[in-house]
Amino acid sequence: MNILSIPQKVNSNVVRLVGGQVFLLSIVYILLRQAVIPAFLLLDFMIRAAGRPRFSILAQVAVLLAKIFGLKEKPIFFSPKRFAAGIGVVLTASTLIAFMAGAVSLSLGIISILGIFSFLEGVFGFCAGCKIYGFLMMKNIIPDRFCEVCAH
Repeated sequence: MNILSIPQKVNSNVVRLVGGQVFLLSIVYILLRQAVIPAFLLLDFMIRAAGRPRFSILAQVAVLLAKIFGLKEKPIFFSPKRFAAGIGVVLTASTLIAFMAGAVSLSLGIISILGIFSFLEGVFGFCAGCKIYGFLMMKNIIPDRFCEVCAH
């Protein structure tokens, strides 16, 4: 596979480990209130939403952790996860903008939402963004061509 190609599938265990890292970083932001944390998360989400998870620092750490813990490969379709990463872009950008505008309480509320959904992904493998993606495909808002195999 070409290093610049967008993957069709990713490892569910790696995705869950990324979710766990996002949850932990969300907690760290809530405790420390440092803009560098949502800025880092924003960049990492942007990389994954752009379809380049192999360049994501969080994904690379997750791959390493999966190897260390001996977690098996569990392939899942990437398109719904990419959509969910796009939601992560919106949430982390909103967190950062709110923080920079002095609305720290709002930024904490937004990052808390991200933290809750990241916790659900990391612990239970529940991807809210993926559920939204599936619903939007079912309603033909997202065309089948974006993930023909996901639609059937």
